[in-house]
Amino acid sequence: MELTSASRARHPAEARAIIALIGMDHCDFSLSDFTHYFNRNMPSMSRLVKDVRTRLTKSQSMHERMEHIKDQITTISEA
Repeated sequence: MELTSASRARHPAEARAIIALIGMDHCDFSLSDFTHYFNRNMPSMSRLVKDVRTRLTKSQSMHERMEHIKDQITTISEA
C-alpha cells in the first residue's frame, strides 16, 4: 500500500491518520510533518486524525490494533 500516493481510498487514508496520530502523541512529530510527508493538506489530515481519535473511543478492536501498532513503533524508536 502506497501511503504517499494521491489515493483517497479508505484504508490508505486511515493508515495515514493512525501513523500521524501515533507520531504526534508518542514521537514528538507535528501534524504539519505528516502533511508534508504524505503530501496532504492540513484540513484533510486534521479531519482524518480527529475521526480516528473518535473511533478509537468507540471501537475496542480498533483501540487494540492501534495499541499494537504503537507498541511496535515505539519499540523501534527506542532501539
